[in-house]
Amino acid sequence: MDEGDVTPDVPTPGPDDPPGYLPPEAFGSLSGLQSDYEDVLAALLDDWPVMVAPLIDSITSQVETAESGGDLLAIEGLAVVTTDLAAWAQDASESLAQSAAEHASAEAAEQNVEIAPGLPDRPLLATAAQLSAATLGSGLVLSAAREAVRWWGRRRPAGGVVAERVREHLESLTTAQPEYVLGGMLTGAQRDGRMATARGGPAAALYANEVLDTNTCKYCRAVDGRWLGNSDDPLEPWLKTYPVRGYVECLGRDRCRGQIVYVWRGGTDWTKWIEKESWR
Repeated sequence: MDEGDVTPDVPTPGPDDPPGYLPPEAFGSLSGLQSDYEDVLAALLDDWPVMVAPLIDSITSQVETAESGGDLLAIEGLAVVTTDLAAWAQDASESLAQSAAEHASAEAAEQNVEIAPGLPDRPLLATAAQLSAATLGSGLVLSAAREAVRWWGRRRPAGGVVAERVREHLESLTTAQPEYVLGGMLTGAQRDGRMATARGGPAAALYANEVLDTNTCKYCRAVDGRWLGNSDDPLEPWLKTYPVRGYVECLGRDRCRGQIVYVWRGGTDWTKWIEKESWR
């Protein structure tokens, strides 16, 4: 993701002019947020072989039916039901969103602002989990179809060999795709929990923070530390930059671990407010 250095185009502030962005030392630590994320994602990936097994069984059975009937075109109709997968993902999202809300509450307390942890948006988290599950299910179907056609295109052997090869292929897949899809979902859950907390307190200035990225692309480096808007703005300008999870222009897409951090008016860090047009 590294694409060369980008220096933010920020004018040198005068003695009475606040900077155009906050330096890294102005933010509190997000290490707890990251460790929670890593723990939940690792647990999901550990469970993945068990969760995906019924889907592999279903796909293999459908391929067997197509193979026994000699109907290659039936491969086009492969499908899986991902209801259980979505419920499993939603449980993890809700738990992580709540812990992220608690982190945001603790960050407010460090600025001498008392805010109770917010309640995450469960319907939003459910939708994200359903889409994540559907994406993973579709990926398995596509992989199975390609493998089936690859074997079917030869002199097709008898005895369900095509279905066997499809099963072997699906069971050999790494957790790279689940890690990518579920990781993005979990980042969104943390963002939702933190935002729910921020909205429950006094007005706060919102800033981009990209310190959790292990590899930070040029666009994320450019937005890091920038003011995104204020939490009491009904237009919600930060949705242009962080609409669902990480930074929308990140080259890593769902791998982006960018988060929004807050400086509350009335807190000890109120002098860090930047009252000017928000980034983008």
